Amino acid sequence: MSDALEAAGAMFIDNLSPEHGALFESVLEPYVRAAEQLGPDAGVPEIVALAKELALRTT
Repeated sequence: MSDALEAAGAMFIDNLSPEHGALFESVLEPYVRAAEQLGPDAGVPEIVALAKELALRTT
């Protein structure tokens, strides 16, 4: 994830209420982990597929 995108996401989450911020982070967590695992050359379909797999493993 680019530094600018990561900073923008952090600012967005910081401006949410604590409850909404925690919910938003938990929803995005599998997608962030998938993108980090797959690297910068991964496309959206690959990231979404891995994120779904990761989410199923943790539930």
